[in-house]
Amino acid sequence: MSPSTNRFIIAAAGGAFGAFLVYGVIQLYEHRIASLDQQMAVAANRINRQLPMRIDQSTELVAVGGLAGTLQYNYRLVAISASDADTGALLGILRPKVRNQACTAPELRKTFIDKGITVRFTYADKELHRLFSIDVSSRDCALSAAPNKRLKLAARVGY
Repeated sequence: MSPSTNRFIIAAAGGAFGAFLVYGVIQLYEHRIASLDQQMAVAANRINRQLPMRIDQSTELVAVGGLAGTLQYNYRLVAISASDADTGALLGILRPKVRNQACTAPELRKTFIDKGITVRFTYADKELHRLFSIDVSSRDCALSAAPNKRLKLAARVGY
């Protein structure tokens, strides 16, 4: 992939995740609601009132929804057409970046992921044709943390 494509992908991942943190978590802390489904509905409704929203030069947040244990953020990649995109390559690059960002964000982990909610980041092309989704669950975060824990343990015991 070209350097400009790599910059686009990094910007898209960062922008998408940044939008969640800025709007979703703050809104949830303002509304202490007992049910997770109710929390997701409140967050989605408040965010959707401000959409569509340009996140960065490459990404636009177009809708948020929550139902049955999944909170979904729908993004449009404004410079990509489905007919021209290598979706396998894009997904291969974005998936680990998005999952890492989601799993290392304390607010996102505490509010949703650690409570069993799957956070789904769905990407569409500039014409809103679906490209792919990236799901982040507590299992994903546990798997991503396991290598780090093993490395820390090995360092403590002198390996």
